[in-house]
Amino acid sequence: MKSHPRRSQGRLHGESRRASHREPAGDSVPDYAADSAADSAEDSSEDSAEDFASDAASGSAARGGREFGQELPKGRRRLPKESLTPAWLRIVGGHMGGQRVHYNGDPNIRPMKDRTRESVFNLLGGDLTGRLAIDLFAGTGALGFESISRGAHRAVMLEMLRPAVASIVENAQRLKVADQVEVHNVDTLRWLKYVETTAASWPAMPWVVYCCPPYRLWETELPRLREGLAKLLQLSPIESYFVVESEEPFDIQAELPEFDWDVRRYKPAVVGVAEHLASQPSMEAPQASSDEGR
Repeated sequence: MKSHPRRSQGRLHGESRRASHREPAGDSVPDYAADSAADSAEDSSEDSAEDFASDAASGSAARGGREFGQELPKGRRRLPKESLTPAWLRIVGGHMGGQRVHYNGDPNIRPMKDRTRESVFNLLGGDLTGRLAIDLFAGTGALGFESISRGAHRAVMLEMLRPAVASIVENAQRLKVADQVEVHNVDTLRWLKYVETTAASWPAMPWVVYCCPPYRLWETELPRLREGLAKLLQLSPIESYFVVESEEPFDIQAELPEFDWDVRRYKPAVVGVAEHLASQPSMEAPQASSDEGR
């Protein structure tokens, strides 16, 4: 039995191009490569929306982290200055289709291209009604907002960079979906260690899990990512979807064998989609090696 979701043909339902808020001048919206999100200074704290908004206005970094302009941690790279321009990302389908998500231009976040995101949601069937969206490395929050637009009941977004969390909160308020968004300012890899307790409080409905971390994490933290995804597979309701994104030449099927992936290439990105089917055997989460902790 195939373990990938059904496909949809043609345009998706409800793809209005109207926007209910002020948008940037001109007809085009800049696309940004699906290259990497952020892996910020370690901070497992969670704060209120008011705190996030306040910090966004002041430009401060996460508590216990670093201020902008300080040296990036090992393994992080800065983008060229021309890539720092704020932009608007388009929601491509659903009841919010045509509205925009503001990207603040943070060089540590590189959102998925609109065209790639549209292709991913086509693979998921277009309609996510009655699902819980879980974005493990939320960045701009675009995947979560797109999920809500396409019918998801709620979106849980995890993000380590505090200014990025502030942007997600502000976008949720502007799009008038704040009551459907749950944002956590956490280290995702640490959060996954205790996900059983968190998942117990979620509504009983299928999930759609997005794992689109900074590409370097697939090299430096592969055991922890694989362990976390396998744990989520064990916990997930039947008919849950899983989406992962990396870059060529990463072999999704070979490196994450717990799933049966439908792999698509959107150079330089490579995306895998899988579904948790009733016939799929239960998989034990692999044990992380003792020397891979941070």
